[in-house]
Amino acid sequence: MYRSLDETRPVNDNCGWEHVSTDLTTFHDYSDSAELAKMCSRMENGILARKLHGELFVEPIREGTNIIIDPGARHTSGAPVICSEFGGVNIAPAKDEQGSGKDWGYTTAADPNDLLARLEKLVMAVVKGGHTCGFVYTQLTDIEQEVNGLYSYDRREKVPADRVKVIMEAAKDYYYKEVLEEKHFIRKVLRRAAQKLFQ
Repeated sequence: MYRSLDETRPVNDNCGWEHVSTDLTTFHDYSDSAELAKMCSRMENGILARKLHGELFVEPIREGTNIIIDPGARHTSGAPVICSEFGGVNIAPAKDEQGSGKDWGYTTAADPNDLLARLEKLVMAVVKGGHTCGFVYTQLTDIEQEVNGLYSYDRREKVPADRVKVIMEAAKDYYYKEVLEEKHFIRKVLRRAAQKLFQ
Protein backbone atom coordinates (compact mmCIF):
# COMPACT_ATOMS: atom_id res chain seq x y z
CA MET A 1 0.00 0.00 0.00
CA TYR A 2 2.67 2.54 0.96
CA ARG A 3 4.41 2.09 -2.41
CA SER A 4 1.24 3.19 -4.20
CA LEU A 5 1.23 6.41 -2.18
CA ASP A 6 4.90 7.37 -2.53
CA GLU A 7 7.55 5.00 -3.80
CA THR A 8 10.40 7.49 -3.23
CA ARG A 9 10.44 7.25 0.56
CA PRO A 10 12.18 4.38 2.34
CA VAL A 11 10.03 2.55 4.86
CA ASN A 12 11.12 1.17 8.22
CA ASP A 13 8.37 -1.29 9.09
CA ASN A 14 9.19 -2.01 12.73
CA CYS A 15 12.17 -0.09 14.00
CA GLY A 16 14.73 -2.26 15.74
CA TRP A 17 13.45 -5.81 15.43
CA GLU A 18 11.02 -8.27 13.84
CA HIS A 19 11.14 -6.74 10.37
CA VAL A 20 8.61 -8.06 7.88
CA SER A 21 8.78 -5.80 4.82
CA THR A 22 11.33 -3.03 5.12
CA ASP A 23 13.67 -0.89 3.07
CA LEU A 24 16.00 -0.37 6.04
CA THR A 25 17.62 -2.90 8.35
CA THR A 26 17.43 -1.21 11.74
CA PHE A 27 18.49 -2.58 15.09
CA HIS A 28 18.63 -1.48 18.73
CA ASP A 29 21.53 -2.37 21.00
CA TYR A 30 22.18 -0.98 24.46
CA SER A 31 25.31 -3.03 25.13
CA ASP A 32 28.46 -1.43 26.45
CA SER A 33 30.95 -0.22 23.85
CA ALA A 34 33.05 -3.41 23.78
CA GLU A 35 30.03 -5.66 23.13
CA LEU A 36 28.53 -3.16 20.70
CA ALA A 37 31.81 -3.01 18.74
CA LYS A 38 31.94 -6.81 18.54
CA MET A 39 28.33 -7.03 17.38
CA CYS A 40 28.64 -4.20 14.81
CA SER A 41 31.75 -5.76 13.26
CA ARG A 42 29.77 -8.75 11.90
CA MET A 43 26.56 -9.04 9.93
CA GLU A 44 25.52 -12.72 10.15
CA ASN A 45 26.67 -13.49 13.69
CA GLY A 46 26.40 -9.91 14.89
CA ILE A 47 23.85 -7.41 13.61
CA LEU A 48 21.52 -10.04 12.10
CA ALA A 49 21.86 -12.55 14.97
CA ARG A 50 19.02 -13.37 17.34
CA LYS A 51 18.82 -10.97 20.28
CA LEU A 52 17.38 -11.50 23.75
CA HIS A 53 14.13 -9.78 22.76
CA GLY A 54 13.69 -11.84 19.58
CA GLU A 55 14.57 -12.10 15.92
CA LEU A 56 15.64 -9.12 13.82
CA PHE A 57 13.59 -10.50 10.91
CA VAL A 58 10.38 -12.50 11.20
CA GLU A 59 10.97 -16.23 10.83
CA PRO A 60 9.05 -18.24 8.21
CA ILE A 61 5.61 -19.37 9.37
CA ARG A 62 5.07 -23.09 8.90
CA GLU A 63 2.03 -25.27 8.89
CA GLY A 64 2.95 -28.70 10.12
CA THR A 65 6.58 -29.62 9.63
CA ASN A 66 7.37 -28.64 6.07
CA ILE A 67 4.70 -26.42 4.55
CA ILE A 68 5.77 -22.79 4.62
CA ILE A 69 2.70 -20.55 4.54
CA ASP A 70 4.70 -17.32 4.89
CA PRO A 71 8.37 -17.08 3.91
CA GLY A 72 9.23 -14.59 6.62
CA ALA A 73 11.75 -11.87 5.92
CA ARG A 74 15.50 -11.40 5.50
CA HIS A 75 17.98 -8.58 5.20
CA THR A 76 18.17 -7.40 1.61
CA SER A 77 21.76 -7.22 0.43
CA GLY A 78 22.66 -3.57 -0.09
CA ALA A 79 19.87 -2.25 2.11
CA PRO A 80 20.99 0.46 4.54
CA VAL A 81 21.85 -0.86 8.02
CA ILE A 82 21.14 1.60 10.83
CA CYS A 83 21.68 1.29 14.57
CA SER A 84 18.48 3.16 15.39
CA GLU A 85 18.85 3.02 19.18
CA PHE A 86 21.97 2.75 21.33
CA GLY A 87 23.48 4.55 24.30
CA GLY A 88 21.11 5.10 27.18
CA VAL A 89 23.80 6.38 29.55
CA ASN A 90 22.70 8.43 32.53
CA ILE A 91 24.81 10.40 35.00
CA ALA A 92 24.82 9.43 38.67
CA PRO A 93 23.20 12.17 40.79
CA ALA A 94 25.66 14.44 42.58
CA LYS A 95 26.05 13.79 46.31
CA ASP A 96 23.92 16.82 47.18
CA GLU A 97 21.17 15.80 44.73
CA GLN A 98 18.70 12.99 45.05
CA GLY A 99 17.08 11.11 42.20
CA SER A 100 13.50 9.93 42.37
CA GLY A 101 14.53 6.31 42.89
CA LYS A 102 12.74 5.50 39.63
CA ASP A 103 15.35 7.28 37.49
CA TRP A 104 17.36 4.98 35.28
CA GLY A 105 19.58 4.51 32.26
CA TYR A 106 21.02 1.37 30.72
CA THR A 107 24.40 2.27 32.25
CA THR A 108 25.49 5.03 34.61
CA ALA A 109 28.35 7.48 34.11
CA ALA A 110 30.09 8.95 37.15
CA ASP A 111 30.08 12.54 35.82
CA PRO A 112 29.79 14.57 32.57
CA ASN A 113 33.34 13.71 31.49
CA ASP A 114 32.64 10.00 31.95
CA LEU A 115 29.43 10.39 29.92
CA LEU A 116 31.40 12.03 27.09
CA ALA A 117 34.02 9.26 27.17
CA ARG A 118 31.29 6.59 27.03
CA LEU A 119 29.48 8.45 24.24
CA GLU A 120 32.66 8.55 22.15
CA LYS A 121 33.35 4.84 22.66
CA LEU A 122 29.76 3.89 21.82
CA VAL A 123 29.57 6.05 18.68
CA MET A 124 32.91 4.79 17.38
CA ALA A 125 31.90 1.18 18.17
CA VAL A 126 28.95 1.53 15.79
CA VAL A 127 30.90 3.34 13.06
CA LYS A 128 34.13 1.33 13.07
CA GLY A 129 32.29 -1.96 12.52
CA GLY A 130 31.86 -0.88 8.91
CA HIS A 131 28.37 -2.29 8.37
CA THR A 132 26.17 0.57 9.55
CA CYS A 133 25.59 3.68 7.50
CA GLY A 134 23.73 5.59 10.20
CA PHE A 135 22.82 5.68 13.85
CA VAL A 136 20.48 7.30 16.37
CA TYR A 137 21.92 7.93 19.83
CA THR A 138 19.40 7.52 22.63
CA GLN A 139 18.69 9.95 23.74
CA LEU A 140 18.79 13.71 23.29
CA THR A 141 16.77 14.65 26.38
CA ASP A 142 15.60 13.04 29.60
CA ILE A 143 11.99 11.88 29.48
CA GLU A 144 10.08 11.03 32.64
CA GLN A 145 12.05 8.33 34.49
CA GLU A 146 14.55 7.86 31.63
CA VAL A 147 17.30 10.24 32.71
CA ASN A 148 19.74 9.13 30.02
CA GLY A 149 19.61 12.24 27.83
CA LEU A 150 22.40 14.59 26.84
CA TYR A 151 20.06 17.34 28.06
CA SER A 152 17.88 17.34 31.17
CA TYR A 153 14.09 17.18 31.11
CA ASP A 154 13.98 21.00 31.17
CA ARG A 155 16.57 21.17 28.33
CA ARG A 156 19.69 22.10 30.32
CA GLU A 157 22.98 20.75 28.96
CA LYS A 158 24.42 17.84 30.90
CA VAL A 159 27.50 17.86 28.70
CA PRO A 160 28.81 20.70 26.51
CA ALA A 161 27.20 20.56 23.06
CA ASP A 162 30.47 21.60 21.40
CA ARG A 163 32.18 18.49 22.82
CA VAL A 164 29.34 16.26 21.61
CA LYS A 165 29.73 17.87 18.18
CA VAL A 166 33.46 17.01 18.16
CA ILE A 167 32.62 13.35 18.89
CA MET A 168 29.97 13.21 16.16
CA GLU A 169 32.24 14.95 13.63
CA ALA A 170 35.04 12.47 14.40
CA ALA A 171 32.62 9.58 13.78
CA LYS A 172 31.47 11.13 10.50
CA ASP A 173 35.06 11.71 9.38
CA TYR A 174 36.05 8.15 10.27
CA TYR A 175 33.09 6.77 8.32
CA TYR A 176 33.83 8.77 5.18
CA LYS A 177 37.62 8.53 5.29
CA GLU A 178 38.08 4.98 6.53
CA VAL A 179 34.94 2.86 6.14
CA LEU A 180 33.83 4.07 2.71
CA GLU A 181 37.39 4.24 1.37
CA GLU A 182 37.97 0.62 2.41
CA LYS A 183 34.70 -0.50 0.79
CA HIS A 184 35.62 1.41 -2.38
CA PHE A 185 39.07 -0.24 -2.42
CA ILE A 186 37.59 -3.72 -1.96
CA ARG A 187 35.09 -3.15 -4.79
CA LYS A 188 37.90 -1.96 -7.06
CA VAL A 189 40.02 -5.05 -6.29
CA LEU A 190 37.05 -7.38 -6.87
CA ARG A 191 36.17 -5.63 -10.13
CA ARG A 192 39.75 -6.02 -11.40
CA ALA A 193 39.81 -9.69 -10.37
CA ALA A 194 36.52 -10.31 -12.20
CA GLN A 195 37.80 -8.56 -15.31
CA LYS A 196 40.95 -10.71 -15.35
CA LEU A 197 38.89 -13.84 -14.79
CA PHE A 198 36.60 -13.16 -17.75
CA GLN A 199 39.21 -11.85 -20.23
